[in-house]
Amino acid sequence: MFTIRKMATIGLIALTVTGSTLALSTDAEAHNNFGAGLATGLAGGALLGGAFASAPPTRTVVYGPPVYAEPVYGAPVYATPAYGAPVYAPYVHCHTAWHQNHYGQFYQVRACAD
Repeated sequence: MFTIRKMATIGLIALTVTGSTLALSTDAEAHNNFGAGLATGLAGGALLGGAFASAPPTRTVVYGPPVYAEPVYGAPVYATPAYGAPVYAPYVHCHTAWHQNHYGQFYQVRACAD
């Protein structure tokens, strides 16, 4: 919902941008107009800053004193999973070994102990 204050703020922003654009020259007319653009930007910034500073807060949040809750500790609950006890595969000791073919090229093989 737009209020008068919001419309005035939007108008001031548009006025500041337009004034800064008009105060500065284009590249084709490269004159020393830096001071005019700087003054316009500062004036627009001051107007917008004053508008934002004078606006009351939209919502005030009031917090009470801090509240600390005691943690609830109990005995851990261990139960057998619904799908049964875990089944572990026997450990097979495997390692990587380098072998050489009859051409003299090396290649890796996986060697597992039985």
